[in-house]
Amino acid sequence: MTSFPLPSALAPALVLTALLIAGAAAQSPGASRIWTSSDGKKLEAVLVDADANTVALKTASGLFKLPVSRLSAEDQAFLKAWRGQAPQKLVPWPDKVEVAGDLAIEEKENEGEFSYFSPHFEFRSPTRLSNSVVREFARMFEATYEGVKALPVGFNPMPPQEGGHFLTKLFATREAYLAAGGLPGSGGMFSSVSRGREFVSGSISVPLTSLGVEQVGNRFIIDPGKDSGTLVHEITHQVAVMWGIYGAPIWFSEGIAEYMQSAPYSKGTMRFSNMTGNVEKAVMQNQPVNQFQMLPVEKLMTISREEWASSLQDGGAARNYHSANVLMTYFLHLDGSGTGESVGAYLRDLQAGTDPRQAAATHLLRERDFPALAADVREKWRQSGFRIEFVP
Repeated sequence: MTSFPLPSALAPALVLTALLIAGAAAQSPGASRIWTSSDGKKLEAVLVDADANTVALKTASGLFKLPVSRLSAEDQAFLKAWRGQAPQKLVPWPDKVEVAGDLAIEEKENEGEFSYFSPHFEFRSPTRLSNSVVREFARMFEATYEGVKALPVGFNPMPPQEGGHFLTKLFATREAYLAAGGLPGSGGMFSSVSRGREFVSGSISVPLTSLGVEQVGNRFIIDPGKDSGTLVHEITHQVAVMWGIYGAPIWFSEGIAEYMQSAPYSKGTMRFSNMTGNVEKAVMQNQPVNQFQMLPVEKLMTISREEWASSLQDGGAARNYHSANVLMTYFLHLDGSGTGESVGAYLRDLQAGTDPRQAAATHLLRERDFPALAADVREKWRQSGFRIEFVP
């Protein structure tokens, strides 16, 4: 359980090119074919990704990245045609996502428990919720789903086949949440069960008191003075993990969730403009100093899930979560071209089964050691007006 391309041979060449283009249109990551090296050696592998210089091939022995120049002329022509047919890897960064109008909500009661169904989600409550709570929960659930899907890094969240809805279990009190297995010190959690890399089941558990909801008499209503960001955080875990990234390190999973939680949300609209400013605001809220005391980059990127979980009880949780948010935002908006393409490439490698450490070295560090990466993180954030101090 987890709590994430000759004049004498011109005619044959034209035929071969046509066949390659037709094949390339059909070829996609996940389809196996025979590849031939420039010295005649053959290899059966799945095409994961390719650019003008490098091809990533997945075999039964693992993922290999090779110079395109080491492949046969036929395979090089194939890759060139495939790159021309392949969809663009990056789409524009969203300014906002909106879930407009009234969503169709279905309510079911079963032995005193109430289930509410929106297009992609089911949430269960120990008591009937007011219409305002149901409508706002549905908008928030669906806006978060659309927000994760809109990030131009390759997430493609799909609900589980059985039932067709993501599940959230709501608890009336914090005591009931803890009694059901909630982690002490947490405001909610997502738990999943997988078989290897195959998702089996999973759900969010969260007390209503963490969601900006208060009890009035025997009913629950939205308290406009409270923040319900915990739910956005956990929904992000749910839809991202079900996409298939079970091997992501804890900083990455929590960084994505914290990033989404930092996006301003109101009444079905989630905004992604000025996310560096939004993250800085979220991180520095209630901070007694004028610079962020961040967990060292190497420590953050190598921390175990067990160490992370223990921080929930020893007072270090907030710094861990904020540090993950700052690092994730750096990779999404400040690193390299500032388009998040390193995160997209990292995610594609994880989905292809690459070891997370190898994927991080290839796409996130990119021949930098941890001190060099930390220096760039500090400098790029400084250029954005945000000061960082790394504190062990």
